[in-house]
Amino acid sequence: MTRVQICGITSLADALMCEEEGADAIGLVLAADRAREIPIGLAKEIREQLGPLVHVTGIFTSSDIERVCDDARSADVDMVQVYNLGIDAVETIHDHGFKCTSVMLVPQDDSLSGCPIPNLTEMSKVSDIISFEPSRHGVYGGRGFCIDISMLRKHVLPFCNGRFALAGGLAPDTLSDALATRPYAIHVSSGVEEEVGKKDRMLVRRFLSQCKGGTRR
Repeated sequence: MTRVQICGITSLADALMCEEEGADAIGLVLAADRAREIPIGLAKEIREQLGPLVHVTGIFTSSDIERVCDDARSADVDMVQVYNLGIDAVETIHDHGFKCTSVMLVPQDDSLSGCPIPNLTEMSKVSDIISFEPSRHGVYGGRGFCIDISMLRKHVLPFCNGRFALAGGLAPDTLSDALATRPYAIHVSSGVEEEVGKKDRMLVRRFLSQCKGGTRR
């Protein structure tokens, strides 16, 4: 069964709603200048109020790994999610006691033709999970960009030697191709929102039902 992380949670109420609907994990944006960024204090409150079986991921875009780990510890998250960093950064995160999701940005053009993402095989070995997310002209994260599944199958997934997640433009009605790749997890943000930063219960419910074969916890 595919696991689901609902990202960009901005309130305790939405976090508890996602838990009630059966989300496996939630992602809290702790990166500066992002649309769904929340303060560390709120992240810690959310972690304290959620049940023990819901995984909480802190989402960061900084390359200052020591600062990332300090903030992750202050927020009391379970896992750190970082973007396009190297093996040394992942090992440092592990040294600080956190599991690590390494996000590999996948350009939505033909630039990967015949050439996988640099260091993908090595990164998939050291990271706890690799998440593939689309980017356009360097822009990424919660923008609703759709990941190109056919290109991913051909040029990316053959070089991934570990668990992987998919993100980008996924919604209840656009999941079938993504699920056919048999991902360990699906990450979703804008696809279950009624407006930026506000999750919609019915969209969350439909999304989870699609990922989990019509079952709910």
